[in-house]
Amino acid sequence: FAFSGFWSAAIALSIGAAGYTAAIYRAAIRSIATGQWEAGYSVGLTRGQIYRSTILPQAALPAIGPTVNMVIYTIKGTSLASIITVNEMTLRAESTVAQYSQPLATFMVLLALYVALTLPLGYLGRFLERRFSAALGGLGQMG
Repeated sequence: FAFSGFWSAAIALSIGAAGYTAAIYRAAIRSIATGQWEAGYSVGLTRGQIYRSTILPQAALPAIGPTVNMVIYTIKGTSLASIITVNEMTLRAESTVAQYSQPLATFMVLLALYVALTLPLGYLGRFLERRFSAALGGLGQMG
């Protein structure tokens, strides 16, 4: 198979993000006390019902921060796509520098774009952590 640069970058970033996401949620689920499982079984819930009603809602809180970090990392990782000539922001900035010979101004604009993309995600992550923490009654309070 011969993939275009875009599809090669998209597949590589997707596989990396999927691996990190799986590790994040695996760790979050394993962080839930075994007593939660035992309590679910004691009231007659099936494994799926325990996951849906008890484990996943509690695992969401410790998973929020790392998930947001992974999304930000993936956004920043897209700059590596310029290496395989995917027409993205870094490649556009490099071609603008070559055309207008203004590297400082060009890369400052690029920096501003990356900050504009990632900073709101960081704030969103903090908001979601506080919201989930409040919804769980302070269980698993994040610092």
